[in-house]
Amino acid sequence: MQAQQQGWQGRLQALGPGILMATAAIGGSHLVASTQAGALFGWQLIWLILLVNILKYPFFRFGVQYTLEHNESLLQGYQRKGRAYFYSFIGLNIIAAVVNTAGVLLLTASLLHYALPWPVSVPLLCTLILTLCLAILLLGHYRALDKVAKLIMLLLTITTVAAAIIAASNGASAPADFVGPSPWQLAMLGFLVALMGWMPAPIEISAISSLWLKAKLRQQSISRAQGLFDFNLGYWLTAALALVFVSLGALVQYGSEQDIALAGAAFAQQLIGMYASTMGDWARPLVALIAFLCMFGTTITVLDGYARTLNESFTLLGWQQPANHHSLNIWLLLQAASGMALILFFSAALGPLLTFAMTLAFLTTPVFAWLNYNLMASSTVAGISWPLKWLSRLGLVYLSGFAILYLFWFAGLF
Repeated sequence: MQAQQQGWQGRLQALGPGILMATAAIGGSHLVASTQAGALFGWQLIWLILLVNILKYPFFRFGVQYTLEHNESLLQGYQRKGRAYFYSFIGLNIIAAVVNTAGVLLLTASLLHYALPWPVSVPLLCTLILTLCLAILLLGHYRALDKVAKLIMLLLTITTVAAAIIAASNGASAPADFVGPSPWQLAMLGFLVALMGWMPAPIEISAISSLWLKAKLRQQSISRAQGLFDFNLGYWLTAALALVFVSLGALVQYGSEQDIALAGAAFAQQLIGMYASTMGDWARPLVALIAFLCMFGTTITVLDGYARTLNESFTLLGWQQPANHHSLNIWLLLQAASGMALILFFSAALGPLLTFAMTLAFLTTPVFAWLNYNLMASSTVAGISWPLKWLSRLGLVYLSGFAILYLFWFAGLF
């Protein structure tokens, strides 16, 4: 019994990187894309979201497993595989870091702007939120981020499930004879690809999780079982919350006479307003809290995660001294400044840029998914179990096939 208690105590103490991954994932993909899927198509896409989470699972798991077994990050593995893969990752990662930082920060500020009882400009709110995030990260780094992420995930899970239970008890808003549009048409292919691109998160989050795990390993010893427990808890919690957000959209917005906004901030604000009109004005603070927690958690983890990957990447290239807190601080500030510049000078194009980032994330998924699989398959420590091996191969076929289909469609070949 004592050994069992120590085992569970060790697993709980090892929690951190998996929860951080979940906090980073639950943002635009859940609050916007998942809820839009339910609002536009009811329950029709719930199986697709579950399927994508299952098929991407091995490739996110490999990032954690590789670090646990080799005590090095995925980035070091990428570099060992060849310059082409490593440089491709760095280039795509720089684009994703700037665009994603701007997108999640703008969405967080827009939600806060909508919820505040007095008018405050969105750029000013962006500055204030960014300052708060940087203060947490610059003063505390991993320890502070670890604690903030766990608190956000606890509150987010409670409030999201509470909202879903209330919505279910009130019943669906769609009339019994309502027949909604079908997502299974070529015109909807762009929406489906964007939905799957950030579900549960962009594939580069696997490299970020690897670096978070290395930071945790510098603080304490973590066994393979403990590390995988942390990852599995965070990953499947993320998948479950995605299904809850689809349910919220299907119950509250599907079949509504009001047109569903597709822009991220406009849709999130519309979601809050429709909850208030459907469930009562008392629900407005609850839904606003869910939305803000989603995006604040995503903003702070996106800032830290991408800064870590950029810091580690340029260290491995030999373009800077060995990674340390000082160099990480510089990358944090550069990333924050670039994101704010994008908001200030290209705010009108952030909607299309966010869609572009989600689509690009899906199109690059097969490449980095194969690389993660290849790194683990060539591992001399434990290798890959046969269920994970077949699930990986199935995932590669599905993701590659869908990406090729989208490219053909985008090129106008059919």
